[in-house]
Amino acid sequence: MNKTVLIIDDELESLEICERIIGEKYNVVTAVSRENGLNELQKNEIDCILTDLVLPKIQDLEFIEELQKKYPMIPIIVMSGKATVNMAVKAMKSGAFDFVEKPIMNIELLPVLIEKAIGSSELQQENILLKERLSMNLKRKNIIGKSKKILEILDLIKKVANLNITVLIEGETGTGKELVAQMIHENSLRSKNKFVPINCGAIPESLLESLLFGHAKGSFTGATNDNKGFFEEANHGTLFLDEIAETSASFQIKLLRVLQEKKIRKVGDNKDIPIDVRIIAATNRHLEKEVTENNFREDLYYRLNVVRIVVPPLRERVDDIPLLAVHFLQKFLKNNNLPEHNFSHETIELLQKENWQGNVRELQNVVEHAAVMSSERIIMPEDLPDYIIKKSDDFNLGSDKYIEAKMNFERHYFKSLLKKCDGNITNAAKISKLTRQRIYQKLKELNIKY
Repeated sequence: MNKTVLIIDDELESLEICERIIGEKYNVVTAVSRENGLNELQKNEIDCILTDLVLPKIQDLEFIEELQKKYPMIPIIVMSGKATVNMAVKAMKSGAFDFVEKPIMNIELLPVLIEKAIGSSELQQENILLKERLSMNLKRKNIIGKSKKILEILDLIKKVANLNITVLIEGETGTGKELVAQMIHENSLRSKNKFVPINCGAIPESLLESLLFGHAKGSFTGATNDNKGFFEEANHGTLFLDEIAETSASFQIKLLRVLQEKKIRKVGDNKDIPIDVRIIAATNRHLEKEVTENNFREDLYYRLNVVRIVVPPLRERVDDIPLLAVHFLQKFLKNNNLPEHNFSHETIELLQKENWQGNVRELQNVVEHAAVMSSERIIMPEDLPDYIIKKSDDFNLGSDKYIEAKMNFERHYFKSLLKKCDGNITNAAKISKLTRQRIYQKLKELNIKY
């Protein structure tokens, strides 16, 4: 079913031209005023709004702000030949997806821009709906995804959260094992008490026992007071032992005793302390294999592995990458008070082709890098780190349609050219063998800031 675009413009000639070009791909509804536009929005299911910024009886950005407030999920593309640069910037900050200057030099680019606006909006809506659907059953802690494997993990979390059993989480580094553990805790009867995460692999063995079990005054040089350990800190809550496979055999024996007897003994003390702590352990190794190779105690393994959750690497949940990328982008923009940005289709496609050895953590770093490097509201492939771009043998044109592929190539070429010349148009003209006037024209056509 074709998408529907609402075009609002009081200039009839401009309205007719846009309707003719956009109508080749989309259903088109037109309006010549604010009142007509609002009426059409009430009568029709609109997927994108293309509106002139300067309309009769409208003060500055009043209409854009009204549309954004009443229809926040419909992307708005603003066009105007009368607006100042300052007004265009304000329009984008008010929620417009993009700005097109009139007269539009290349009218055939409009359907491409509309497609990107609709695609970006659909991705954000899908992210919101997914969060809402899952939040009805679970308090969610940044576990983003719609893939079968993620939904299976969420279902398993729901089953085990309120059971007083140990859980073993396995997965590669950066897959989000601690987030799974946090989610189990937050949906359990222990949620009002502490969740205490400990990275066993980052603590020297000589300190691990003291930090976990605590120590008595005088138990070693410098122990001037009795000290609570992480077990006592997590009492009636959850203790998350990350990288459990990195612990020594002697520590594993002591941990096994705690699990069996529900008691701890401080270093240097001679009395036991009753403890009520739920243990969730995690490792980036295959723990059963570690047991067969005598690198991990078998009896402790079975104590920990009452329920096992395997968090898949990002390369096995490719469908989740767009949702994760949008989530990380929105979070970064909000935390840094930056204006709204979106991903181009070709950028998302490139992210989905990456192997992601660093998993979700690496994707978050890449998204934040791209947000910083992007000079426009649309994040393009060239905004990604060089090591990702270089892995692709050929530039991804992003479409089989000639007009769209040509535009994508030109955007990539001219942005790369400007980057290479540090924004110097004269040097860019020398390298490209184009005139300075032609370069300025192409930058304006492609809406590339310089």
